[in-house]
Amino acid sequence: MDEATLFEKFECIRCHGPTGEGDVGPALNDGELPADRIADVIRNDTGAMKGFRPDVMSDEEMQALIPYIQAIGRGEIQATVILQKRFLPPAQLTCGTDSSDLPARTDCRGN
Repeated sequence: MDEATLFEKFECIRCHGPTGEGDVGPALNDGELPADRIADVIRNDTGAMKGFRPDVMSDEEMQALIPYIQAIGRGEIQATVILQKRFLPPAQLTCGTDSSDLPARTDCRGN
């Protein structure tokens, strides 16, 4: 499995963005981080980021991700995926229906 696929597999892009630009998590593309710092952050809880135990992310996977994250810091990684926010569809309206009877927009009905 290549490094970009690992970055997606462990959902790094959800918080750090596809090119490390940051979002919920800090930006990774504003300078190369030392390998030992990256390993420490990956393995240990650091604020909002929960660490990945070796039984979740193997040492080999972590070692493959470190140079990829460093390349992000150097600005060498281009986006390989586009993330789209998921919007809930509007509640369905029918003629003569009292709007208080409609499901809330957050009602996913098991989906």
